[in-house]
Amino acid sequence: MCSGALAVPSLALETGLAAAHTDAVLECYYECWIYLVDSRVLIEFQDGEGFTVGRVPG
Repeated sequence: MCSGALAVPSLALETGLAAAHTDAVLECYYECWIYLVDSRVLIEFQDGEGFTVGRVPG
């Protein structure tokens, strides 16, 4: 996950851990991206715009 641009800082987390701490993540960042490597799904959150979800072509 990162804020501002798809660059550092980034974290690699297990899906369950990220899900368990979703409220804390969204409280700290006004925008963030979560990329699910195995399924190539990208979830984007932008405050005021909500969530956008899409599959990254492979």
